[in-house]
Amino acid sequence: LSSWFSDDYICKMEQEIIGREGDILRPDRIMINGRSAIVLDYKFGYLKKDSYKRQVKDYYKALKELGFENVSLFLWYYNLDELEEVSP
Repeated sequence: LSSWFSDDYICKMEQEIIGREGDILRPDRIMINGRSAIVLDYKFGYLKKDSYKRQVKDYYKALKELGFENVSLFLWYYNLDELEEVSP
């Protein structure tokens, strides 16, 4: 994970993305390297919710529409000290 916080990536924090239907999406962190992107969304509660997965899947769709070839999705449950990869 340390590479996510290195100079290997261009990092966008809370960067707005306008979806196909005009909705505004705002992922917590997007790490970009060429045509690849990693989305990391922070959650600070103690519950895992399906709505969190749906949220990052919306980010996936929007980034694919913008032309990113590879998009990885992660939820970081801070209070649970857990990182979860989400399948698109």
